[in-house]
Amino acid sequence: MKGVKHYLKDGKEWKGDTHKMKDGTLHSNKTHTKTSKPLFHMKELSKTVQKKVKGFNEGGLTKPTSNQTGLKKLPTAVRNKMGYMAKGGATKKK
Repeated sequence: MKGVKHYLKDGKEWKGDTHKMKDGTLHSNKTHTKTSKPLFHMKELSKTVQKKVKGFNEGGLTKPTSNQTGLKKLPTAVRNKMGYMAKGGATKKK
């Protein structure tokens, strides 16, 4: 499908050329070569890989590093809007 993101089995998004095999599966590269790899839609990936992809692509929060001392001085709402966890830990869906 055009306009739908395609992923490699490990969850990396594929933005390059694609081709369709005779059996209907989608593969990387414009034509089939030894380096062509099968591509998947988000729903076709394993649940573990889906969580990994969604965590970073759909607003997952990252932990601040030790050299980012100014982050703890910011209000929680501002820090979370920037994409950093308030006190670490897992993120929650709204």
